Amino acid sequence: MRIQKNHDGLELIVFQSAQNLPSYWNKELPENHFLQSEQLAITEAAKLPNLSFYYVVVFKNNQIQSKHYFQLLRLNKQHLINKEDGFLKKLVCNFLLWTSKPSLLVSGHLFRHDICTFIKSDTISDFEAFQAYQLALQQIQKISGACAALIKDAPIYLSPYFQNYSKDCLQLKNDVSMEMILNKNWNSIQDYEKALKHKYAQRFRKIKKQEQLLIKKTLTKEDLENYQDQLYGLYQQVSNKQAIRLGMLSAEFIKLQQASKTEQLLVRGWFLNDALVAFSSAFNFQDTWDMFYIGFDYHKNAAFQLYFNILYDGLEQALLHKKDKIIFGRTALEAKARLGSKPNYLHTFVYISNPVLKWILKKPLENIHSKEGDWEQRHPLK
Repeated sequence: MRIQKNHDGLELIVFQSAQNLPSYWNKELPENHFLQSEQLAITEAAKLPNLSFYYVVVFKNNQIQSKHYFQLLRLNKQHLINKEDGFLKKLVCNFLLWTSKPSLLVSGHLFRHDICTFIKSDTISDFEAFQAYQLALQQIQKISGACAALIKDAPIYLSPYFQNYSKDCLQLKNDVSMEMILNKNWNSIQDYEKALKHKYAQRFRKIKKQEQLLIKKTLTKEDLENYQDQLYGLYQQVSNKQAIRLGMLSAEFIKLQQASKTEQLLVRGWFLNDALVAFSSAFNFQDTWDMFYIGFDYHKNAAFQLYFNILYDGLEQALLHKKDKIIFGRTALEAKARLGSKPNYLHTFVYISNPVLKWILKKPLENIHSKEGDWEQRHPLK
């Protein structure tokens, strides 16, 4: 535990383990909120590679102003370098990694987009919340030695303050999540099919036909234990194709998330001759089906259209569970637009103090979706 004070009378208390959080941490947090210490401990137990955590409480006059959750990612080649980079950039990256061992401070959650990792007291204004947020961010960046900070999925009401009062923050304008509001008249995937325009309906039927040789089912707790290594291997096949990878899951992550008592994560598996060739996962929220991590065998993808069948299965599950909306996520925007999803623009900012790292990261962060294609102009529904 560390205590930091500033001249405005704000006091920060910093913890680095969920087990050490005081009893007042959980007070006034909504039921089943991610910041509940029990939920935080699950993420710690997953032993995510190169990741550590900071938990901050901001006080003023002995009254809690806000609570914050930070992740510290120790950067390596896996995060900074991909095969398309030129010789000079690879050389500079390797030199930077060798000399400075850079790290990225994340205000938010690298592997989730649906949760708020900042809670403010009802007694303070939005601007006071911004001041507490900025102070916590600055102090943890100093304590951790991070050379850059990512403010991920910031609360909407704080965005104007970051835009106007934090001149060193760069907003990621292409950061979107693809989502679909489900027609209340759709009761099954067949109803969705009938709503598609002719060429999209033909494509839907062709893709679903290629899935018929596979067996798919919802995986049990025992299945997740038995297939843990296979699930992780399939996830890695997808992750390794990404242009930029800020953080990697561990083999235990999906299993531990599914075992959570506060959230329901459902995992689906596709089998070919008893071999697991694909999986998907999704959070079953009250009104929303929120697609989470997936994985599939790239060698079998062409023959069975595994990726698109995963997307269609997510849509089917959302309809079966009577949801109002399905969230498909941040990647492969064009593919998801073909299903009828639309972009939801998120509020993410980056602050990079190290000028060399700023040169390395600025362009890929600004253009993280630049190769996604003409996704906004897809209109598959009648």
